[in-house]
Amino acid sequence: DKASGNIDLRFCANVDPFDLDRAMHGLDPTRTLVIGVSKSFGTEETLYNLARARTWLEESVGDQSQQHLALVTANPDRAKAWLNGREAHVFDMPLSVGGRFSLWSAASLACMIYLGADTFEGILKGAAEMDAHVRSAPLEENAAMRLALLDYWNATIRNEKMPDLLAYANRLRMLPTYLQQLEMESNGKSTQIDGTDAPFNTGPVVWGAPGTNGQHAFYQLIHQGTRIIPCEFLIAANGHEPDLTHHHKLLVANCLAQSEALMRGRSLSEASTLMAARGLTGAELDRQARHRVFPGNRPSTTLAYPLLDPFTLGQIIALYEHRVFVEGIILGINSYDQWGVELGKELATSLQPVIDGAQPPTGKDGSTAALVNFIARHAD
Repeated sequence: DKASGNIDLRFCANVDPFDLDRAMHGLDPTRTLVIGVSKSFGTEETLYNLARARTWLEESVGDQSQQHLALVTANPDRAKAWLNGREAHVFDMPLSVGGRFSLWSAASLACMIYLGADTFEGILKGAAEMDAHVRSAPLEENAAMRLALLDYWNATIRNEKMPDLLAYANRLRMLPTYLQQLEMESNGKSTQIDGTDAPFNTGPVVWGAPGTNGQHAFYQLIHQGTRIIPCEFLIAANGHEPDLTHHHKLLVANCLAQSEALMRGRSLSEASTLMAARGLTGAELDRQARHRVFPGNRPSTTLAYPLLDPFTLGQIIALYEHRVFVEGIILGINSYDQWGVELGKELATSLQPVIDGAQPPTGKDGSTAALVNFIARHAD
């Protein structure tokens, strides 16, 4: 859904200075609200950007900067300490809510403001209905269970561990990126809950793009490549533009055609008949036909819904969250920890004084030491 257009919403999540520069470019600080979201209020990238944004506000609006700053956190004491006596709007985030499952909390404050209360309420209602379905539906009719079992079958049993998410909706163009964190940070584990090594493949590698964009990019690999890649299509029965229904029907036709092609394929006999109709004969006919063979029998799932409205969006996101949870149960892993994120953070902290030149790269492996020396030689 689209907001009124009266609010310009921008995001910054990267420690690369350009990310914040791009987000703040052209903004009037007197008409800007900066919202910092950090569950622990200790995430380095968030605090780095937040400190720069606070300085930008203070330099422009002075004592009024407190009215332009909001913090969302499960650690309000640390947030208040960071403010160092200054004021700001502070919103609580439940400690039990993981960051990648936090859309339903005050972590979505910016989206609530941008979309409006009614629209965001629609998203929450859709999620609540999906919660009720997953909680009460019989296993054979339970959407989250069925999708999780498909993931287990494809990634663990068949070893096809790279599902491709293909949303035939420009409004869902960022969904694959969103689900990458949800799936891979949750179930990308090799240790089971009891501390033993998982004896099988766990979290799949999620990737994808808007459907028709992908058709001109990587569908060739999906249809005729040597890897079998499970595909998941999303399509709405209705579009949002009533005067462009033909365009939406074309979109639907493209989506359904791709899943049909993955299932049916094209045999050598069919390809040979096609080439013969074009006037080819003999060895050239056989050569050209072989290039047009599609193996078929390649797995895909299609999620179809009436219209991509706020309610449906809430259903979709909640469905994927429950799917990840059920998959974790099947795999015997904890979907809610993320220790794989910690090592890189710890090493980055130890490398900071080395990159600053305050310490030599003593004790670092040869590769890291060589990279540090290269950076040092070429840094201004």
